[in-house]
Amino acid sequence: MTMSTLNVWAVLVAAVVAFVLGALWYSPPVFGKLWQKANGFGPGEPPKAGPRG
Repeated sequence: MTMSTLNVWAVLVAAVVAFVLGALWYSPPVFGKLWQKANGFGPGEPPKAGPRG
């Protein structure tokens, strides 16, 4: 496959759909609260940056 045969619109639509699905997946009504609880931080507390250890 070359760049001239690549469907740019399909790639852009796929990227937008993946972004929207990810936003919905981690939103509080879907799995956001469970994800926060599983990772050990509260609803108003952002995750800490830095290396894990």
